[in-house]
Amino acid sequence: MSEKASSHLVMKSKMKFYFLIAVLTVTVLLIGFFITPFQSIFLGLILGFSISFLNLWTTYRNAHIIGGIHAPSKWPSMIIASLGFVFRIFLVITAVWVAIQYPERFHILSVVIGLGLMYAIMMLDMIVKSFKAKEVK
Repeated sequence: MSEKASSHLVMKSKMKFYFLIAVLTVTVLLIGFFITPFQSIFLGLILGFSISFLNLWTTYRNAHIIGGIHAPSKWPSMIIASLGFVFRIFLVITAVWVAIQYPERFHILSVVIGLGLMYAIMMLDMIVKSFKAKEVK
């Protein structure tokens, strides 16, 4: 197996892991939304976290396209991949705009915290894996 294909498999397994974590996190946030009186806070967290996960997925997809693991990349997909940063910024601005437009439904600070939550989970995952790697040595 080539190094390129091996790194693709690692990326794919990490993305599956993060998808499971995202589903679990959204489930917990939905439970908080339904059983607590802080619905705007949990709805803001769900909105921000969903956009954050979508941004992560976009990055993964762009890496997949640009990395060229599968068939040779075609121009339309390369153009879409090159607009990934613009797309991610657009999503974040849209989420904040929605929170500003509907402050009674979405708590703005919760949306901002939700936007960073996926990255916090990824950092926590890296810290746990580095501790596990030190234990093995």
